[in-house]
Amino acid sequence: MKTSEEKNQNNAENKPIRYDKFIEVFNETTMTCLPICNTCVNHIDGLSCKAFDVIPDSILFGENNHSKPLKNQQNNLVYEKKIKSV
Repeated sequence: MKTSEEKNQNNAENKPIRYDKFIEVFNETTMTCLPICNTCVNHIDGLSCKAFDVIPDSILFGENNHSKPLKNQQNNLVYEKKIKSV
């Protein structure tokens, strides 16, 4: 029987990444695609946020826009876009 980690890895390998759900960041030497999480007010750092200790693959890979709380979520926080201050 596969562990949940193996299932997630297998899922990620079989599904195309939704690049429209990622934000492209350019600098002089590299291009990096960042999950939309980086524009959320609840994002803390890396793969963690106020909603999850570790952000689920379905959100990171753009399969879920986190507009509604997930079943396994311990709170009701959802994606909320950061407002840039001028």
